[in-house]
Amino acid sequence: MTDNEAPSEDGEPTSVFQKSKNWVKKNRDEIMLVVVLAGSVALQFARDYYAEEGLEASESSIYIPPVSDLTPEAESEAQRRQSPEKHQVKGALVDLGDRRASEEAREKYRQATGGDELPDGKTYRPPHERGSGEAA
Repeated sequence: MTDNEAPSEDGEPTSVFQKSKNWVKKNRDEIMLVVVLAGSVALQFARDYYAEEGLEASESSIYIPPVSDLTPEAESEAQRRQSPEKHQVKGALVDLGDRRASEEAREKYRQATGGDELPDGKTYRPPHERGSGEAA
């Protein structure tokens, strides 16, 4: 028997994992109290920070850097990805993982392919226009 193992009630060695699991079960209320207190302290620190900075704290506060904060390479990439000219986008199959396509998507795929069934785990994005139509 190693230091990491201690006999259980029936005399068999107990793994570190099992000992930890038992300890968590036994001390669940205390662990929850510590987690709640730590969360409260973190929330108070965040509120104090926002107050010191003169910011309004809200649950939806997300910092989105203005374009001027982007590196020249990132700004160039952002501009390249924007397409102000209207253009046609081809229909495509899109991976859904373990989800299932809607009946509407299945029907649009049948119409576009002349009756073929949509493969499992895929949905169909029909042809559509993209862009604002404004010149660059």
